[in-house]
Parts: sequence; C-alpha cells; structure tokens
Amino acid sequence: MNNNFPQISNAVINIRVIATIVIVFYHCTCPFHAWSNVIGGGNNPDIANVLRFITLGVVYDTMLPTFFLISGMIYFARIDSYNDRIKTFWKKFDRLFIPVAIVTSVCLWLRKSVGLPELSAGHLWFVEVLGIYFIITLLLYKVKPIWLLAISLCMHGAYVASTKYQVEFPWEFGHILKYFVYFAIGYYADFYYDCLAKKKVVKYAVLVITLFLLCIRQQTLYSFTFNALLLCFIPNQEPTNGLWLSLNRNSFAIYLLHHPIVVALLYTPLFQDLYSQFTCLPIALMFVLALVVSWVLSEGLHKVGFNYF
Repeated sequence: MNNNFPQISNAVINIRVIATIVIVFYHCTCPFHAWSNVIGGGNNPDIANVLRFITLGVVYDTMLPTFFLISGMIYFARIDSYNDRIKTFWKKFDRLFIPVAIVTSVCLWLRKSVGLPELSAGHLWFVEVLGIYFIITLLLYKVKPIWLLAISLCMHGAYVASTKYQVEFPWEFGHILKYFVYFAIGYYADFYYDCLAKKKVVKYAVLVITLFLLCIRQQTLYSFTFNALLLCFIPNQEPTNGLWLSLNRNSFAIYLLHHPIVVALLYTPLFQDLYSQFTCLPIALMFVLALVVSWVLSEGLHKVGFNYF
C-alpha cells in the first residue's frame, strides 16, 4: 500500500510519548474536576481554574483520540502484512486483551484485599475499544479505506445523536461509536502527512481553525483539528534521547499501570490532605510518582521476560 509511514514513524514516536505524558498528567488533575469522591480544593483557586481549563478545555477528549489516530496510522501502514487474519487476530488479542485481563484481575484483588475503589481499572476501556477496532478492520480487510471512513462517520454521527437524546449504551458501545472515526482517519493522516507538516499555509490554517474552535467550545470539531495540529507541528525528527526512547518503548505499560497507581496514592491520607490544601504540589508529586513507578515497573517486567505490557 502506498503510504508515508516509514518516513513519519519518528513523528508517531514523538506524538505517542507526548500523549502518554499528557494522559498521566490529566489523571493527576482529576481530583480537581472529575472525581467527586475525592476532595480536591487546593489553596489557589485561580491556578485550579487554569488547570481545569487546560485539562477540560484543551486536552480533555483530545489525547485519547490521538492514541486511536496513531494506532490507525500504524495499522494501515502494515495492512499488507495482515493477509493471515486469524494469526493477526490472535496477535492483537495477545497484545491487548490479555493485558486488560491481567490489570483488571490485579485491580479486583487489590480492591478486595486493601479496599481500592473500582475506579482503579476505569481507564482500560480504551484498550478494549482499540481491540474491537482491530477486529472490525480485520473483518473488513478488503473494504477500501474510504468506505471504512464513511462507516466510522456514520458511527460518530450516531454517537452525537445519542448524546443529544441521552441514549444510554451498554458496556463500551458508546465509545466504540465515538472513536472509530479517529482510527479510520489514520490512513489519511499517514497519506497526507506531507501536506499537513510541510506546507506552512496548511499548518497555520489548521492552527487558526483549532484556536477558533477552542474559543467557541466546539468540542467535536476541535478534537479533529487538535489532532491535525499535532501532525502539523510535532517534529518528524529521529529521537536520540535515551529517556525519550524508553518512554516510547514503555508507553503502553505506562498507560496500563499509571491509573491504578494514581488511585492507590490518591486514597492515602497524605494525598487526601495534599489535594485538599494545595494545588500544584499534589499534582506535581503525583505525576512524578505515577510516571516513574509505572515506568520502572514496566522496565522491570520487560527485563524478566514479561512482555505483555
């Protein structure tokens, strides 16, 4: 298949690492805007409001689509190697669903043994939905990307309509409808990368449109242009920093592990007090601990031959 992926793989690495860092940071700020069962007041309401704007206004519901986007880019770049769909399915099952089962089991055990809340495994829906997307695209292996995009747009439209009429979906069906469009767009993000990243008129047009949509709070369109903005401005330079490359290598494990760590720490008396009395300090401390601990755990697991993460 004609694609640019070998030439833009460095951009994908850089986007993946940045998205991983942002997701960890976002969950560290959740006591201030999302987790009502945790006291998150802080000592500086102005800074707290800025953080709410950044997390809820700028990056909320944009970085998870980024993961779906780059997953789609990688999938379509490698699609010619997926002729044996049964073998590919089992590889994806092994890569996605088994880690979900492992982390879910550990979270259930911790909840029963030490009282961690159910929230500790709440982030795994992303991996489940990504696995469903791989199944859908493998079943539709011979369908042209343009038709996959059309299907995904219909799914997204159904999701938007469901939110308007307050339709409740079982399991993760709402997420499946909502995010498939980003996965499908991965083909075109790969194909038209040069236009996005190298033509200044296009780059700055995307920037202006994105800022405009942010100002008028048009979240649906903003999520699309925000991810186009990442492709426009994040450099496609080969990373040489060892820590950066290690973050990329461990990004999936960091995503799987950081959330239970955040929750475990959040329900300790120390962090309950910190989040109720301070604003920046608990977020910074939580971010460092969650990122470093999940990172070190991932490296340790890889060194002993445990490669599911």
